[in-house]
Amino acid sequence: MIRNRVEEYQQSFIPEGWVNIDRSQNRLSVFLHTYPFEEKFEGIREKFERCRYEERKKAGILEKIQGDQEERHFDFYDDDGVKNKLTVKERRSAAGRKAFDFYGLLKLFFACMLKNIVQVTEVDQELHDNPVLQLECFGGGQLPSYDVLAAFDRDMNRHGLMKQVRKIAVASNFAEGINEFDGRLIVDVTHSEGNGKIGKMTKKCRDCHRDKANSTCELCVNGKPCDTPKLTDETIDIVHKNKGKVMKAHKYQMVSTGIELLLGTLAFNGKQSDGGESFEQILREIKTDNGPWIDKWITQFKKPIVIYADGIYNTAANREMVVKVFGPGTKLSSKPNPGNRKTHKIKRKGIEFTVDKRANVRCEKGAQFKFDAREIDKDRYRFVIDEKYSCLSCPLYQPCSGKAKEGKTLRIGKNLLPHYDWDDPEFTKSYEKKYTIRTGIERIIGRGKDLLGFRRQFKRGRSNVQGFGDRLTAMMNMIAYVAHAIGHPERMLQCKNFATG
Repeated sequence: MIRNRVEEYQQSFIPEGWVNIDRSQNRLSVFLHTYPFEEKFEGIREKFERCRYEERKKAGILEKIQGDQEERHFDFYDDDGVKNKLTVKERRSAAGRKAFDFYGLLKLFFACMLKNIVQVTEVDQELHDNPVLQLECFGGGQLPSYDVLAAFDRDMNRHGLMKQVRKIAVASNFAEGINEFDGRLIVDVTHSEGNGKIGKMTKKCRDCHRDKANSTCELCVNGKPCDTPKLTDETIDIVHKNKGKVMKAHKYQMVSTGIELLLGTLAFNGKQSDGGESFEQILREIKTDNGPWIDKWITQFKKPIVIYADGIYNTAANREMVVKVFGPGTKLSSKPNPGNRKTHKIKRKGIEFTVDKRANVRCEKGAQFKFDAREIDKDRYRFVIDEKYSCLSCPLYQPCSGKAKEGKTLRIGKNLLPHYDWDDPEFTKSYEKKYTIRTGIERIIGRGKDLLGFRRQFKRGRSNVQGFGDRLTAMMNMIAYVAHAIGHPERMLQCKNFATG
């Protein structure tokens, strides 16, 4: 009796006919049917299968020559030298090893991101629990094992294929007019919490045997432990988010366009500066990957490129670097980094005024001035208090501004604020209005962490960490593509409900 109830309970999980699923209302189905995976990524599939073949071939060769002293310096790329060295094991079937269903696996990993699922163990569980994924990705047939999912995720990252997927997804949106380059790039850095140990070393032979044997190391060729260690995770370190939040994480440099679509993501070590080497590296990568649209802007519209970034990026080295990367006229637009500059005290008519390093101007009674204009012929700024009546109650009103027809006017030389751009001061209203575009990348980061599983990194190693960022970039561009394809372009930024509702 109990056994029958268990069988009924198990059978109740199986849906009665997958054909009854309403694909037009299920966002996973809409996404998987609308985005042309087979059309866009055929070249990636061929590369993946070739990489898998080479890995299995090398693994077979290494297994046969371990401990063989004569083959110590063997050339692993020479097929002729191994024909008589390999033996064929008895197979149960003449059909050989079944190939991975590349498109099914690719669809599965991206569809799971729509449900905030990125960890391989959770992807495997979701596949077995969700009949929609079983039908849309694998036609309702045999499902891949966990080992197959883990190997697919590992190999896509190890061989840089997820990066190729990202490039194709971004380029497709430019070609379709979904994304556009308007001369503005937004750069910011974020972090993804990690699991690895900081500074942990492992023996190098672990990777030598798995990937390519080190022919210069006799111990590696003989299959014995090698004493040459290396870091297990080069990108994880302590990240100081603010004074009260310190965590173990990886850092990512991100670049987007003005319409809030990611162009690229670069992983780097958590202790490195946001505006350091990774800043130049990501800009050069963006220029290389999106050269046609950037060159078109420069040659056709004859306008410079403006790069919007946080204040930490505002250094003399970075201002020179962006010009080297994108050409003359390129401007790094960011809030000045005041550093350790001191506050200035100036006196006018016996009254003391304060000019701090952030261009805040106040009188000794605390009244706040605001920028009015530049007096170019005299190299000075003009700050004012607009309302005359706001100073009437001040005991210093008569000596300070009693004869002024309007509010108090204070002129200060530009040498007091040398870290601000004289041609386009960063404390003006016009600059503040332009600079608000930088907040767009903050929303991108928020969507990635809250909706697409980017808050935490579950794997170690630079290739895996970088592949995680490439997958996020590709996913956001895929969502935008599908939103336009279904006739609702306004939903391209609504990761949760872009397909229905």
